[in-house]
Amino acid sequence: MSLSSLKGAVGVGIQAVKGTPAVGLTYFPTLNANVMGEQLAQNLPPEVGGSLFSRGAYKAGVRGRGEVAMLPRPDTFGYVLRGLFNAESVGVNGITALNDHVFTVGDTAATPAKWLTVRRYVGNLYGEEISDARIGSLRVEVAAANVVQASVHLLGGSYKQVAGADMGTDDEPVFLTCIADVTEGGAPFIVDRMSVEIGAQLTDNEFRVGSYYLDDITLLQRQVAIHADVRIKADDLYRKVYRNNAVGIGTGVWSPIIYRSAVKLTLKTAELVPQTFTIDLPGVDFLTLPVQMQGADLVRAQLTASVTLGNDNFDPADPSSVTLQPIIVTLSNGHAAVYA
Repeated sequence: MSLSSLKGAVGVGIQAVKGTPAVGLTYFPTLNANVMGEQLAQNLPPEVGGSLFSRGAYKAGVRGRGEVAMLPRPDTFGYVLRGLFNAESVGVNGITALNDHVFTVGDTAATPAKWLTVRRYVGNLYGEEISDARIGSLRVEVAAANVVQASVHLLGGSYKQVAGADMGTDDEPVFLTCIADVTEGGAPFIVDRMSVEIGAQLTDNEFRVGSYYLDDITLLQRQVAIHADVRIKADDLYRKVYRNNAVGIGTGVWSPIIYRSAVKLTLKTAELVPQTFTIDLPGVDFLTLPVQMQGADLVRAQLTASVTLGNDNFDPADPSSVTLQPIIVTLSNGHAAVYA
């Protein structure tokens, strides 16, 4: 009998050090679990004196790679965030008696992001373990009248097969987009759909002579990109992107200055005491806004924006300062300690 994808599980654990896989993993339901071992195999190159066919093939190495898509849950999603960000602090949320987990980029050199161990079980048939893994990107998507979805791209330095198992997953509530808040410059920002992608450019070729596995995975750069679908009801967003928010008939000329503002996305669970997930971006550059008109349809536009450094959101003398960070993510839940 063929195997159903419903009979499977994905787990994540935070490693204490590189080279030692985590033992206790946390398992959660996923929309897709396409993270697996990537085998690097090639044919031998053509040789003088050879035949019309290659004389053979060889394995050059293996690494872990793939994507996991999920409905983020208030507690277990913290393990994903801990693998993406460098710093985490925990404080008591005075209003709701929940715990605020504040994730920031921090000082990459002083507090590098944690190494992860990821396991995927293909039912109880077999399992795959990827250790010394990094998160290359996290994409959070919100759409009208829907649930919040997220996808994570992973890269792992070591890979092996493990015995299959039947693993239980959590039943936490999900975040609903109907009770989400999106603001721009502190004012409500009306969007039909929005995605925030937090990227970490990683090396994937640090192989060395004498090993089939990646020797290291190095962070080269971070990026944060925003894409939003909006219905055009007024000219305010157009004015901001094209005219740097200049007002008045006499100032209608195009401006070469990028419009910069703060964007904040707050996600909530439908509970008496909501758990929250907040992405706070204090310095966002608004790049493009193509406005589309088509037949008997509403006028729509797709906004593209990105986070860059500036005096308003980064202090090079104190890169760990939470008050001056290019991105601040807060997860408020019942988890008391830092994710470890």
